[in-house]
Amino acid sequence: MRAPGCGPGGRRFESGRSPFAISAAPTGGGAVFRAASSRQRSPLRAAGGPPLKSTTITLAAALAILLCGCGDSVTDGGDETGATGTWSYVAEYPGAGDGGCTATTTLELDETEQGLFGRAGTLSIACDGGDAATGLDATLSNVEMQGNTITFTYMTYSHTGALSGDRISGDAVGGSFEFDASPGSVRTIEGDGTWTATR
Repeated sequence: MRAPGCGPGGRRFESGRSPFAISAAPTGGGAVFRAASSRQRSPLRAAGGPPLKSTTITLAAALAILLCGCGDSVTDGGDETGATGTWSYVAEYPGAGDGGCTATTTLELDETEQGLFGRAGTLSIACDGGDAATGLDATLSNVEMQGNTITFTYMTYSHTGALSGDRISGDAVGGSFEFDASPGSVRTIEGDGTWTATR
């Protein structure tokens, strides 16, 4: 979300029609901003005195100046700093072929200028029936954060999780993962699962 830009000298230019125009006139004490209206106004007078000088800014013009950031302001999707660190990841896939499988690894999340960056350590899998493997590689990608919700892709599964303190938990859906299991068989994890990560 980008805040409205500013014109030269920090003055804000609004689109559309407005009854107010802001001008700056140099004085001995610096620039004085005045708001001019297309409508003619009667001069203000103090009781029993001459007209008062208009040295203040109308409320609408003042708000326009205060809201003008004199530059670009970008609001990111979430608090990436709250998710940084090393996480112990555990995913449970109860309907993985001939029984459930559990996948474990470590996730390293870092904040960069582009947002949240993540990498995964080696993957271990243990399944019902004795199939297991260690030292597997799986790609961690598309790490994003919106509010306290983090999303990424791992083991081809789309992960969505809610961050709460030092714990993230959520669902892993829409993927599959094939690996060489001991003793010498090929096993495929299929079906949706759940995952947690703690640090």
